[in-house]
Amino acid sequence: MKNTIILLLAFFSLSASAQELLCNVKVQTPKLNKVDPAVFRTLESELSEFMNNRQWTSRSYSNNEKIECSFNITIVEEISSTQFGAEVTIEANRPVFNSNYKSLLFLHQDKDWQFTYTEFQPLEYDENGFVNNLTSMMAYYAYMIIGYDYDSFTDQGGTPYFQKAEDIVNRGQSAAEPGWKPNDNNKRRNRYWMVTNMLSPRFKKLRTAYYNYHRKGLDMMYENPQEARKNLVSALESLKQSHQENPNTIAIKVFTVTKNEEILDVFADASVAPPDKMKVKNIMSLVDPSTSSKFDALTKFGGKADGQYSPRSGQMPKRGGR
Repeated sequence: MKNTIILLLAFFSLSASAQELLCNVKVQTPKLNKVDPAVFRTLESELSEFMNNRQWTSRSYSNNEKIECSFNITIVEEISSTQFGAEVTIEANRPVFNSNYKSLLFLHQDKDWQFTYTEFQPLEYDENGFVNNLTSMMAYYAYMIIGYDYDSFTDQGGTPYFQKAEDIVNRGQSAAEPGWKPNDNNKRRNRYWMVTNMLSPRFKKLRTAYYNYHRKGLDMMYENPQEARKNLVSALESLKQSHQENPNTIAIKVFTVTKNEEILDVFADASVAPPDKMKVKNIMSLVDPSTSSKFDALTKFGGKADGQYSPRSGQMPKRGGR
């Protein structure tokens, strides 16, 4: 009996201290000419272990609280037999309260990634130093994903994790590879500016918009759709204000790229009042003119009876309050 209790305690202890990420890593090699493709299958496996087996925060996560994310890596250049240029698309999802619906929380493509990799060489990472561009890049986005996730549950809750990402950026100032320095990209759309935006007081309204959009909007959709949509509109108004104060910045772009389709789907529903449709159309057309034609459909047509957003029963992770 005593041994059984010990085993149960050990089981629950392991369950409570599970890692934060449930990360799917894929490595594609469409332009590979020199290196054995098996090298990148090994890389894929090692990066998956690196992301999923590391404890990124001091908080305890149960299995249902893990943040689902994916890294789709495409090798675009063989600089040498161990040096590569790559592009990576990062996605992360967030569960919605009383629903099995998963909201896309973070979507971004990073095209400025160069790294060195030798098959079977252990992946080294040091939180206090810049060891290499491979693990530093993965760690940076791990902390960005966690930061966005916490912001969606608690207003400004992601700050400690954005600061962790900023630490990596600061250490990356000595790196030869691009993406870490303020002038590496003349459109101010690199890793440096992404985390700098999120930690700047100028973007406080944007970060509050993430909280209101998810916690007071999507999470309330099941119990009170009308109030939830009202809060979603309020969140988008905060997005508009942040855009007007900080035009053409990567933080705003990340929000619109990630959320455009979902916003369109939520407000295309036939039950949404025409003034709300018009308000959302005007906001999104201002914030992201490239997609204005999509949002024109909100007011040109009567909407649709059923959107893709369909709240049903479910459980919400415990990473913050209202």
